[in-house]
Amino acid sequence: MLRGGVQCIRIAFIVLNILVGLASCAALGLGIWLHIKDTGVTRLNQTAFLNATSFIIAAACVGILVCIMGCFGSVAHNRCLLLTYFIVVLALFLAEFGLGMYFLIFRDTITDNVRYDLKLSMKISYLPHSTQSAVWDSIQTNFQCCGVDSPTDWHFIPAWNELPITPDSCCIPEHRSTQRCGLDYQELMGPDGRPRFLNAKAYPRGCFQAIRDYATRNMYIFAIAAVILAFVQLFGLVSSMVLFCSGSTWRQEKRDKLIVVEEPEFVEIVDVPPPRPPKPIILQPAARPYVETNL
Repeated sequence: MLRGGVQCIRIAFIVLNILVGLASCAALGLGIWLHIKDTGVTRLNQTAFLNATSFIIAAACVGILVCIMGCFGSVAHNRCLLLTYFIVVLALFLAEFGLGMYFLIFRDTITDNVRYDLKLSMKISYLPHSTQSAVWDSIQTNFQCCGVDSPTDWHFIPAWNELPITPDSCCIPEHRSTQRCGLDYQELMGPDGRPRFLNAKAYPRGCFQAIRDYATRNMYIFAIAAVILAFVQLFGLVSSMVLFCSGSTWRQEKRDKLIVVEEPEFVEIVDVPPPRPPKPIILQPAARPYVETNL
């Protein structure tokens, strides 16, 4: 019964590694495509995007190698491969936990860096009728937002010749039919005595907050993905250790099978009569010699 349970674990372990290996191959292809393809999203935050694609490619390669190691170690009953698989998966699990703790502790710093990079990219690289402008227009239209934090992020960028203008994609749908609605701004005096420019036809909310709210509403998807990943890794850790421990038993059984001597199929049984007891030896006293005497 114990041997059958180990065999079931072995089959499930192999199937799981094959599925994870296929998913890793798909992730590798996606990462390479995103790395070499100019989709326009790259220019929004080139540093963060390249780091993300490089991380996807590296993680996919590690996943493929680990799955191959697990499959070969399980099929060949190789304890060395199974132990290496256990160590690598455990290291990945701890690294993911540490990475999550890092993002949790330094989330404010990471958020500020991403926000700064986005503002810098829109001021330097944004040009009308370019790929990046199409990406920004799509984001602002779909998420109903404008700029990174507010519409004022678009003011005085080189694309507008230093004017307080916003793209037409920032305009609210009912005002979007107006030609060049992004030019309709009002100059107001702020509380600090500096002029402020307000466009009542533009979305007041920034896209950074809009995307963050969207991610928060769909946080259950990330939670489910994290739970599935943790379950797969824990199952791999437990299964590899079970197969590693059962490897010595399997090798001992194989060694015992090699020294078994085949017995003949037919054995002739012959009745052997019991041995006769030896005849008893009777010892008689010797006769005395007759001596004649003259009296």
